Amino acid sequence: MTRLTVSLVDRTAEQLEDSARQALAGGADLVELRIDYLHEIDASGLGGILDRLGPARTIITCRPASEGGKYVGSETDRIELLARLTTDRDCLVDAGFAAWQGSELLRGKITKALGGDLSRLILSAHDFNGRPSDPAALLQRIRQANPGGIAKIAWQPADARDNLDAFELMGTGGGRSIVVCMGQQGLASRVLAGKFGAYLTYCSLQRGCEAAPGQIDLDQIKRVYRWHRTGSDTRVFGVVGWPLAHSLSPAIHNAAFAELGIDAVYLPLPVPPTYHAFAELVQRARRCDMLNLSGLSVTIPHKPHALRLADQAEPLTRRIGAANTLIFDTGSGNGFIRAMNTDYAGAMAALVTGLNCRPEDLTARRCAVLGAGGAARAIVAGLVDRQCDVVICNRTAAKARALADEFGCRWQPFDQRGSLRADIVINTTSLGMSPNVDQSPLPAEALRADMVIFDTVYNPLETLLLRQARQAGCRTITGLEMFVRQAALQFEAWTGRPAPLDLMRDVVVRRLRSR
Repeated sequence: MTRLTVSLVDRTAEQLEDSARQALAGGADLVELRIDYLHEIDASGLGGILDRLGPARTIITCRPASEGGKYVGSETDRIELLARLTTDRDCLVDAGFAAWQGSELLRGKITKALGGDLSRLILSAHDFNGRPSDPAALLQRIRQANPGGIAKIAWQPADARDNLDAFELMGTGGGRSIVVCMGQQGLASRVLAGKFGAYLTYCSLQRGCEAAPGQIDLDQIKRVYRWHRTGSDTRVFGVVGWPLAHSLSPAIHNAAFAELGIDAVYLPLPVPPTYHAFAELVQRARRCDMLNLSGLSVTIPHKPHALRLADQAEPLTRRIGAANTLIFDTGSGNGFIRAMNTDYAGAMAALVTGLNCRPEDLTARRCAVLGAGGAARAIVAGLVDRQCDVVICNRTAAKARALADEFGCRWQPFDQRGSLRADIVINTTSLGMSPNVDQSPLPAEALRADMVIFDTVYNPLETLLLRQARQAGCRTITGLEMFVRQAALQFEAWTGRPAPLDLMRDVVVRRLRSR
């Protein structure tokens, strides 16, 4: 069993004990007491805390500044402290691999304190600057230094591909290995540690109290990523993009999996903006049988790369030239990759729902699309497919003209957007997106009560454009609806089950309001 471990970085002994009790009551299997963070270290007081917390509940770590910790005292004092706290106590101790190798005093004192039982000793090596040249060899050297103990390596990954190296090492050493990719790029290594049989994974008690870069909090790893539900058979999905720091997709897809009782988890997978990096991640991940990668969402800048990698795509997705969804069919030899674009389908579904009409009722409607980027391209393709009368307005006239020529529609200079004669106006630009909430892509005086205004921006939930449109008597459609609809279509393509639309919408609303 992989142990869910909360690292605690409190500054006083009283706070440390309170946090430890809170973590254990909240579902942690272990707490790591990072005593190097304490303002004052009182060995007697800490010993009392360990005794009150009980046996087999704690890891004692006092990491020196030279190894990325906070302890600045003498090495002799650090050794004496670790030895005193672990003598006659059933706890784990992280002594540090470099210190263990370099100090006969440390080896002798800790061995005596643990009564010769070095199975409770963690030897750890951290690289905060990048990936070790040979992680497997480093892990093996640590294991050789203490064959019966626990070997830990942690490094700062370049991107999500490093997690695949970590997965290969987690189950080695008879389940007594800890392998962590730090930072936001390494989240998958923390969440999937149990799936691959690591000894433990680390998280923080709450946001803002991280002991290492990339730690997520106890509530998030349990509630969003469903730690106690993730096992060897769990299917893995994710979103690939660069960057991905604020993606809402993990929250809504994981909530949908939980609602329908589907054994799956959805993760952010940040990968640099090249086809090579994207293809390598997908291909390596699919070769990792234990990972059970079953599908991906794809966002900027990898949507064209997803289409290029796919074996099959529907004609309209090919015409758009980009895919935001990959489905992996594992039932045919080495597997088959299907690509979809749910951006256009989500937009059309949001439009039809907002108008309370049938898809065929869109035919011949006059539609103005503001913008000529990826979202505009998908929406123009959907509108033209529905035989709408489309005009494109973009700040760069050449891009508007090129998109219009490609899809056989009209374009109009952006400075003339106030005179648009359209039944439906769709904003695909970033104007009005947080934090620039006081901007609007359309002058208020251009709004008429007989217009439908559809803003694809969903943060904030009501943009200035939508607020002014509502005041002018227009029917409005939010970007939230498009975002939820496209995610629901992805979910249904992966699972074959109807998506819980209301739940997914509610998750997005709550997340946006909490920011």
